[in-house]
Amino acid sequence: MAANEVVARLRGFAALHPLTPDEVAQGALVEVMKKLIAALARPTNPT
Repeated sequence: MAANEVVARLRGFAALHPLTPDEVAQGALVEVMKKLIAALARPTNPT
């Protein structure tokens, strides 16, 4: 699954209207950043 699909399906993020003001959307954006940080912190398995 593509990263943009994962983000688009996050709880709270999927229900946001595209024209939602930034100050209202901050909670969803924080959740996206937390998930991104967690994903980047996971070790990779180089082959």
